[in-house]
Amino acid sequence: MSKNRDALLTTIASFANEKIDDLKTDITLAIGGMLVSGYVASASQYYEHHVVSKAFGESLSRLIEQEISEKGEEEGTPPTMFIHLRNARYWTPGGTAIPTSGEGIFIRVKIEDVSAFNFGSISKD
Repeated sequence: MSKNRDALLTTIASFANEKIDDLKTDITLAIGGMLVSGYVASASQYYEHHVVSKAFGESLSRLIEQEISEKGEEEGTPPTMFIHLRNARYWTPGGTAIPTSGEGIFIRVKIEDVSAFNFGSISKD
């Protein structure tokens, strides 16, 4: 595992991708001076949320399946490099949440870009 990827955060993302499609764990990530708060989602949930990401997700799945069949399951399984959040909001220092109304958004974050995290989410209250 890369020195820049937190083992616990990588495990949470892997668990969401492999075991549970609706992991109800809220989390706040510190990324580049901002906080991002939302619920852990699987990669498949992320890909399904928009027509462009859905098309990409289907293509990626085919490529991964092909690689696994050519190299064998252990060698072909790619490492978890991203964590996906649903109902997420960005929080900037001294600012309000983005988006400001309605439900949050789906986001994809490179795990190595996360400098800190905690379980739980930020609320407007």
